[in-house]
Amino acid sequence: GWAAVNGVLRRPFECICLSVQVICWRAAASIAWSVLLLPPTTAVFVLLSKFSLLQPIQTISECLSLISASSIFSFILLGGVIVMVGFLILEYYTVIPTIACSKIALLSQLLHPRQFINSIGHCLMGVIVGWCCAVTIGHRYKMLGRPCKISDGYSQMCLNEHHLIFLLAGAFVGFSHSLLGVIHNINYISFQIVQQHKYLRFKGSLPLVLKCSATQAFYSVRNYIVVYFFLGYIPKTWVCKTLNLHSVHPLDSIAVLLDLSLLYHLWISATFLLFTWYITLLLFRIFVTEVYTFPVQSTFTEDSHQSLPKVLTDKQPMILKFLALQDLALLSQHSPSRRSEVFSLSQPGGHPHNWNAISGECLSLLAALTQRLAAYHETVATNGRAKSLSSGKASSQALFADSQAHIWALEGLSYLVQASFTEDQFGVVQTTLPSILSSMLLLQEAVDRHFKLPHASSKPVRSTSSMEDSTYKTLRFALRATLKTAIYRITTTFGDHLNAVEMSAEHRKRLQQFLQYKE
Repeated sequence: GWAAVNGVLRRPFECICLSVQVICWRAAASIAWSVLLLPPTTAVFVLLSKFSLLQPIQTISECLSLISASSIFSFILLGGVIVMVGFLILEYYTVIPTIACSKIALLSQLLHPRQFINSIGHCLMGVIVGWCCAVTIGHRYKMLGRPCKISDGYSQMCLNEHHLIFLLAGAFVGFSHSLLGVIHNINYISFQIVQQHKYLRFKGSLPLVLKCSATQAFYSVRNYIVVYFFLGYIPKTWVCKTLNLHSVHPLDSIAVLLDLSLLYHLWISATFLLFTWYITLLLFRIFVTEVYTFPVQSTFTEDSHQSLPKVLTDKQPMILKFLALQDLALLSQHSPSRRSEVFSLSQPGGHPHNWNAISGECLSLLAALTQRLAAYHETVATNGRAKSLSSGKASSQALFADSQAHIWALEGLSYLVQASFTEDQFGVVQTTLPSILSSMLLLQEAVDRHFKLPHASSKPVRSTSSMEDSTYKTLRFALRATLKTAIYRITTTFGDHLNAVEMSAEHRKRLQQFLQYKE
């Protein structure tokens, strides 16, 4: 009794330990690299914000004069913001995107309390970055208050609205970035089909990050200027009352707000803010999705929770499940020694525990998707076709949102079955082969039926001006191709031997289509 209770209590603790060991360390490494990349990024920002073609020597002297206590303090603040952005990404990331099938569903996502906290956090961090940018650029942007003379001749402290514009711009860009994150699923983390070294992947993505940051900054500044023109008096009045400041030169006309120098400095600052945040996101994506090799069977009992079969079958964070399935797909293709461990029998007892656990989890994943598709088709048949094509596309994307797991399960199973023809000494795969073929053929029927719907076969337009990872939009096409390839992989390996496998007459007829290369 106590042993069972102890086992139940240990499982969550083991999951937490494995999550910390794999995910948290990777996240910490990505944040550390983001902070290390901050000095060169800041140096480029300083150079661009102070650059003057007519006075190059003055530009250099102004850049060098920034080595002061206030500049160092603002740099420390920027480092703190990067760390906070990294923590927010770690808190809000997902490997299964949340797809809103209607505008009401999207609105409920935007108004969710958790999203509200995220938006407030990005607002505050935007204000901090805005302040750092204003201090760094200096001149008329440096201080919030400045001495001025009122009509009666007395010197008073007046509001420097140029500085306030920077603070509010930071808040606006941070807030809009948070909202766009929900709309475009920015926190969605996808896995690469072709494995690349971290440095090469980072280097290849840098131009896109820069382009996205500059483009989004341009539109954010444009929208901000419009909002400030109509509503800027509200925060300005509040700041003046709270800090007892006078307002003598208000920026309340279109001509003043469209000052080219002001617009340029706002745009370059917004680009800097978004670039540093997107670099943090990019590094997180690269580090977290890196291949992790799980042991197929553990040498020591206390490490058994880290083995591939355990991670696949136990209740784990989805990111660990995805890493385990990715590892399974890779070992099934490229590692004969690890495949032999999958096919091995337990000692003592002689049971194929590893194969049973791995194949059982993969088959349950395929069965769950088949049931989900069947339920969707039943709903469509009952209610008629979707009211609009856009909502139909969204619901189709939502159905296959987690299909990267199914793709790896199909690859893992089919490659292991293929390898078993020559490598499975104990015949452990043969007992499961009828179930594997039946599951794949059932899923094939459900997928084919889904693609007959009008909205399912239309491919989405790929975005090239956003940090949105649109992989999830095409997962259903990837799954369909992988499923057909997986069945062909098995039929070409076993050939006519499959006629001896027990299955229904309908499935046998479908299998003959694959054996004759007619599917």
